Amino acid sequence: MSRHGRNIRAAEADDYIAGLMIMNDMSARTLQMEEMLLNLGPAKGKDFATVIGPALVTLDELEPFEVPCKEGHTGKNWNLRMQCSVNGIPVSDGNLSDMDWTFAEIIERASYGADLYPGDVIGSGTVGTGCFLELNGTGRLNDPGYTEQWLKENDIIEMEVEGLGLLRNTVVKEDSELSLLAIKKGSTSHANRPESADSRRTTALSAVRCRAPPHLLRQHHRRGRAGQPQPF
Repeated sequence: MSRHGRNIRAAEADDYIAGLMIMNDMSARTLQMEEMLLNLGPAKGKDFATVIGPALVTLDELEPFEVPCKEGHTGKNWNLRMQCSVNGIPVSDGNLSDMDWTFAEIIERASYGADLYPGDVIGSGTVGTGCFLELNGTGRLNDPGYTEQWLKENDIIEMEVEGLGLLRNTVVKEDSELSLLAIKKGSTSHANRPESADSRRTTALSAVRCRAPPHLLRQHHRRGRAGQPQPF
């Protein structure tokens, strides 16, 4: 956000956007699954693994990429290809223009009854092809023998968005297997619990090292959910 606002209407919301960046908002699925067994609400928050960059690109720099938003919606839209790979293997490919809700409409909702301030970052959400939780679910649905993929220590994640640059992160493992749920259930050791597909590996996401590339390219869902360009 470039300035303060409250109850901002979508028709004016683009004027509050300082620019777009890439956001890599990784999830701690073990923690999430423990906290949301009944799917009743948000899980315990984490203090790691939300990375933005590599640079803030202002909207005037993105004018060549502007396209109309979808019918019945309000706000700017851009034709920007979005790609994600892990260890050089493509895992996601989408386009910002496929979002249903525009950033202007997201800001309208976020500011409804709430103050937004300069420097606030609002994430749109996952690229249309989905996160690993969704990709694994689709894979199992289509093939019972599907091998799930989760992030693990030393994995290198690269997200590239046309016009916004390349964001590279390396996964670092935290030396802890603490599980409050296991303790409450009387488990003697979380580390001795049998591994399950949903609990495996994701505790490794305790921190990430943000490695900006040597050069910056100057060039988020259901629809509109991490990995898409984010309004800053």
